[in-house]
Amino acid sequence: MLVAGLIVMTASACGSGSGGDPAESAPATQPESTPAPASSEASSPPPSDPSPSDPPASEPAASEPASQSLFPGRTVRQSEDSVIASRASYGKGWPWKTSDVVLACSDAVGGGAYLNAANGENYLLTGTITRPGFVKGNAGTELWNGKDGDAYAQWLDAGETLCPDAG
Repeated sequence: MLVAGLIVMTASACGSGSGGDPAESAPATQPESTPAPASSEASSPPPSDPSPSDPPASEPAASEPASQSLFPGRTVRQSEDSVIASRASYGKGWPWKTSDVVLACSDAVGGGAYLNAANGENYLLTGTITRPGFVKGNAGTELWNGKDGDAYAQWLDAGETLCPDAG
């Protein structure tokens, strides 16, 4: 019998934990069953026959966190602790003059997020500056073009969700 499993581990975006309780991340096991005697049900295909197609079907689902997306309906690259998007991938309503936005904890930006602008500068979006010189200005006042207040609020909420202010 071929058994395929998918382990999904979650970690706090700001934490430096060891990855959680091993019991929580272990795949569920099912008791092994003995094969049925070859009698009247011999023409039924064994339940393990469809398994070779199962792993490829689960791989695309693992790469798309659609159900937990911070930006439903937007195309962004999202992991457990960060979101990266560009004006092209975000689509209509992109509120900043930037190439990429990074929402994640950083040793330079505590408890928040920053925008990595096309000019090579980092602009504070949420959180506090912990390394002087890493962040220049404020994304809300220096980069946002004021045309999409809802998108701006979405990015602020996402920064706080991914890495809430620790202090």
